[in-house]
Parts: sequence; structure tokens; C-alpha cells
Amino acid sequence: MQIQKFKKLKNGQYELITDEGNYTLHENLILKYNLLIKKELDFSLWEQIEQENQMYVIYNLTLKMLGRRIYSRKELYLSLTKKGYAKEAVIAALDLLEEQGYINDLQYATSYLHDRLLLSYDGPEKIEMQLLKNGVDQKIVREIMPDFSIDLQKEKLTKLIQKEIKTNRTKSRNALFQKIVLHLIHLGYSRSLILSILDDFKIEDDEAIRKKEYEKLYQKLSRKYEGKELELKIRQKMYQKGFTSYD
Repeated sequence: MQIQKFKKLKNGQYELITDEGNYTLHENLILKYNLLIKKELDFSLWEQIEQENQMYVIYNLTLKMLGRRIYSRKELYLSLTKKGYAKEAVIAALDLLEEQGYINDLQYATSYLHDRLLLSYDGPEKIEMQLLKNGVDQKIVREIMPDFSIDLQKEKLTKLIQKEIKTNRTKSRNALFQKIVLHLIHLGYSRSLILSILDDFKIEDDEAIRKKEYEKLYQKLSRKYEGKELELKIRQKMYQKGFTSYD
């Protein structure tokens, strides 16, 4: 391969113009292999240069990604290999970026936790699971999670419970209680803490709602049943809906 000339590009790259085509190379490789001096490259050397250059291609792409938002190392690895880059080149690029401080899973985990605290009602268990899924080491997760204090968890749980009570006025006490507990467990809070906060709320069946539900069931079931059998069917349905009394 005959080197004809070079053209300097942005982001520390050069366009290498040869008799076999034009190629973009990182400036580090230009210097490492003295390509400004050499005029001819054999196939084996060019193959080695191309392999090393892919690492720099990945390096520059990753810098652009990190300029948009912070990533964990595992997230970057999965994204880059999914794009078709060789695993060895990806690992080499990530190693260099980590060495230079561009990738730092402790900073990533801290940023992720504080974003979740600010922008969501996610509980600690859900946040921990997501961090572990994103490749953050368990030791790092344990180090940062105390930032999500019990007092802060209680504050978020209280707001969530107030919201659930306000928006589910047509449910029975038992149905509402179960819905709240399941919802908050799904968000990542511990059952014991949820129940301790719920104890502070006196959730009672609304008399008007109970009577309305009874009347609705009576109108529906009285078409098929009557007398004691009708009352038994209504009672069963009311209990299924979580009402502890039915008349």
C-alpha cells in the first residue's frame, strides 16, 4: 500500500490517502507507526494498524455517548458490542477511558441514585436491583445506598399513601389496603416499613360507598336470586370486594 498524503481532520484524526483508498486513522497511530515518514505499508502491518484504530473509533464514539449522559461500564460495553464492534477492541477502549477517569461506576451509581430520588418514587430495593443489573459492583451499591435514608423513605411512602387514598375512594378498606401494599412493594420498599407507615393512616370503609356497592349488587343479583340465597350471594360478593360488612 502506497501512502500518498495526509489530511488532518477534527477530533485528533487524520485522513490517510493511499493508492488503495482513503482511511481515517487516529493521530496516535500516525505517530506510533511513523506514518508521516513511511511511504509504503505491508499487509500485516496495515492489518495491525486497522485493529488498533478500531479501538480509537470506539474510544471517540464512547466519548460522544458520555457527553450526552453518564453510563456504567457495563451499559457501554453492551451498547458498543451490540453495534458490532469486536469485544477485544471495546474492552481496550473502555479500559483506556476508565484509566483516564471518563468511566467511573461510583460516580455513575451516585448520579443514578440522586436522579431517582429527585425524579421518581422508586424505593431502595428497585434502585439497587437496577444498579446491579447495570453492572455496578455490590460494594459500590452498599456504599451509596445510605443516602436513601429511612427518613427519606418514610417521607416518600407517606406521600404515596396519601395519593393512593385520595385517588381510590371507591374501593373498600381491605381492597385499598392490599392495593397500596402491593404497589409500594413493586416500587421497591420493604413490606415492614410500608405497614409501619400504613398504621398511621386510619383507613375506614366509606359508608356511602358500601351502601352504593350493596345496592348495585342487589339490583344485579335479585334478577337471579331471592330471599336468603340472595343475601348470601350479596354477602359473598361484598366480602370478595373487601367490605367487612354488607348492609
